[in-house]
Amino acid sequence: MFRLSFACIISILMMFGYGICSGKSIEQKKVVETYDYEGKFKWSKKGEKEYQIKGIFTKNEKGNYDAKFLFDWGTTAHIYTGIVKGDIEKGPISGQIYNDNKKREFAFKCDFKDGKFTGTHQEIRRKKRKETGVIYFSKIK
Repeated sequence: MFRLSFACIISILMMFGYGICSGKSIEQKKVVETYDYEGKFKWSKKGEKEYQIKGIFTKNEKGNYDAKFLFDWGTTAHIYTGIVKGDIEKGPISGQIYNDNKKREFAFKCDFKDGKFTGTHQEIRRKKRKETGVIYFSKIK
């Protein structure tokens, strides 16, 4: 007859318990950090006209933020996506984003003051940056 010693049974139970406690047997849920901002931007060719913009920043595995900027241009809704680096709550931040079909690239830099990010945006073409306007946004409360 097969007999297990008390020490052997305890060892087996401890190994099984370790597997559960270490997350090897139970899938752990990841906490997703998402920050929602809204504000406005100006396009230098359009003078002082302001456009509404919403920014959604989700922390990624590299410690940066996956970014989505949502806005209307004319009668068309756009979602530009990219990466934001920096402190998304206290600034400064910078990032690069691409238009819907990935054919246009933009960069921006913002400082944080009085609860609002304020900065400039540039279009990148043939590795050259051209100033295209200003952007400012704050956290949605």
